[in-house]
Amino acid sequence: MLAAVLLSLLLLFAGCSEDDKMPSKVKLALVEGGAPKYVLVRGDISDKVETDAAVKLRKALVEAYGVEFKLTTDWVKPGVQEEIRFEILVGETVREASKNALDSLGPGAFVIKADGDKIVILGNTPKGTAAAVDYFIQHYISADVEELTPVANLLYNGSYQEPGTIYIIAKGMNNLAGFWETDVVRLYTCLQGLLNRRYAEGESNLLVYQDFDESDQFWLSYMMGPGKTFEGFNTVTLATADELWDFLMPFIKEYGIVLWDPEVPATSNVASTICGVEGYLPVKYDESPDSLYSFLVKNGVEAKMSLVGMFDGEPGTKIAGTDIQSSGSAKCDAYLWALEKYMDSCSNTHIAYTLDGAGTVPTNVIYQKAEGTDSRYNQIPSHDYYIYHKMFFFDLTPTKQQRPCDDPDQPPNTDRKTLELILQTMYDRSGGEMVQLLGFPPWWMKYTTFRGHSNVEPTQLEWAFTQLITTYNCVKEADAAHPAWMSNGSFYTQFKLSRETYENTRPAEKLTFDEDTVYWTIYLGDYDSSAWLKKHVPNFWGDNARGTLPLNWAFNPNLSDRVPMVWEYVMENLTPNDYIISGDSGAGYVFPSALIDTRLRALPSAADKWVDYNEPYFKRFNLDIVGFIINGTNPVTPEVMEMYNKIAPVGSMHNDRSKRLTIYKGVPYLYLQNGIDPMGADTPKEMYNFISSNLQSGINFAAFRTICNSPSQIAHCVSEFSKYAETKDKRHNYVYVDIYTFFDLVRQSGQGKIID
Repeated sequence: MLAAVLLSLLLLFAGCSEDDKMPSKVKLALVEGGAPKYVLVRGDISDKVETDAAVKLRKALVEAYGVEFKLTTDWVKPGVQEEIRFEILVGETVREASKNALDSLGPGAFVIKADGDKIVILGNTPKGTAAAVDYFIQHYISADVEELTPVANLLYNGSYQEPGTIYIIAKGMNNLAGFWETDVVRLYTCLQGLLNRRYAEGESNLLVYQDFDESDQFWLSYMMGPGKTFEGFNTVTLATADELWDFLMPFIKEYGIVLWDPEVPATSNVASTICGVEGYLPVKYDESPDSLYSFLVKNGVEAKMSLVGMFDGEPGTKIAGTDIQSSGSAKCDAYLWALEKYMDSCSNTHIAYTLDGAGTVPTNVIYQKAEGTDSRYNQIPSHDYYIYHKMFFFDLTPTKQQRPCDDPDQPPNTDRKTLELILQTMYDRSGGEMVQLLGFPPWWMKYTTFRGHSNVEPTQLEWAFTQLITTYNCVKEADAAHPAWMSNGSFYTQFKLSRETYENTRPAEKLTFDEDTVYWTIYLGDYDSSAWLKKHVPNFWGDNARGTLPLNWAFNPNLSDRVPMVWEYVMENLTPNDYIISGDSGAGYVFPSALIDTRLRALPSAADKWVDYNEPYFKRFNLDIVGFIINGTNPVTPEVMEMYNKIAPVGSMHNDRSKRLTIYKGVPYLYLQNGIDPMGADTPKEMYNFISSNLQSGINFAAFRTICNSPSQIAHCVSEFSKYAETKDKRHNYVYVDIYTFFDLVRQSGQGKIID
């Protein structure tokens, strides 16, 4: 991601080396005869930033070399000649080597160099020195390198940028800005995506952050903490409507607006696609005096494009400005127009499946029947991340059973055909590589039995969509309901992970299988959504029960693209009882059969591409278990297991009830009992009945799926079930174990169907 090259702990620096004669990851010869050869020196009246940098460097040197380095100042008693010695000069000092180096530095520059018996680490400002120290620590005193490298050739000229300013849209501003809530949130969220992209590309020094939900303050505080990406950044809170508009208006005037047509709500998604490419901000066309549109026009904002009245779905005509025949649906014509005009300028790695504007238009049936109509229910706070990545936006149903509720007069299957064309176009543009699809079938607003819009059940819609997109090599990140939104993605994605690879937990002890014991475990999922991970981790990681029993956290590792700070926080705060595994179905939600089965897909097999897609995510976070392979109604075949043997060699669980336990080429595959309520009064009985059915099949193992439950709730479940099982079964012991011990015991047992 862009953040990986643009951001470093305190500062942005591009690493513009003029003459870097030292290889990266070395250890300089700073010790001699087992003792420090150099003394650290800072200015006697140095800035606090430089003083802190010198202290940080000393600590890093002690850790890397295992000896105590002295830190002193450049003060010399009047009348006493300066002592000649080997020194590391941190920041501006009275030494000639520091003075000479400072004279040569331009704005935004730092230098690391050897100068006789001195090493100079210096920026043109104190924060530049801090950047230089960070670079020195990262590259020139590696604790992992044993052989010492001579200092003589040390020379590195780098650049940095002063910490930026974070403009925080205060909590509740969505309802205080003076206009229809969904309209104003759409406006400033899309602008947030543009401005944060501008920052990431090095074109500005400001970022926009929304204090939108209960976790946003927690994460901003964490990301601005010591040693984190945004430490030292300035903040400005926009706490009143006047402050908000004073900040926004110059940018709105700069970008201009594109008007979308409330009579054709699909144009809101088209307008957002245009926003990502052209920069025009999407605004609903509404000439009433108190509308957002009227306010903007009154204040001199230019409407640079209008989609109003462009699409009528008239059969036998051509779509406006194209040679494409109308589909007979104004909704689908809008997407077909956008497909021709803008798809080639959009991302070829990401695409956005998100609600259109129907749920924000009071005269629309979707709005009138909705459970909620604010920006949250309409997924609008997620749009900044989509805009940031220049994604193509769409909202179409995959089902063929009946016409969509938001366009009931369209010719049969027009939504489906348009959807397939969009997916095929993305497949072609990506060269058949895996594409990240952000979104989820909007069952809570459209297309299903929920709110009476269809006879299609929500899970039926979800599975139909997931199977379809998988056949086109799309990997879903589930921007699903409750919460349906993921605020600040364009900000979070710029957080810099501190490590290339992380340590995951493994059991400290090994158990021996006992045929009179039932071994069981619990899967804590389903974190295939950045919004769910962002929301629940602050609460669950602070739960007093965490660490008291094994917990198998199913976190999809591809979420580290969008919420990397959550992964950093999780990995640096693991207890010996926290085990990180992936959720469904690995590094993203797919139906694996739809990647390989010629009865489901016409395109070439994507088996190798899926394995390759997972590999860097699993390697980075030391993952080797897939907690839940969701495969719809498709069987988990040997071909599916062949893929997952390469992705998750320790084992996987799945939803194919016909295969309780399979050992495929030495790797266990276990059916995961779906959806228990850890706090339910009948849950122990349900769990016991499931375990009993496994025992009747000669299987001493069982695993149970939970969804967004806390450590305390899991601890309650473990306690209650253990007591229940003890009263019901005097023959077997019941032992709750972590997922690694669980799979190891499965292998020891020799149980299940063995496929070599």
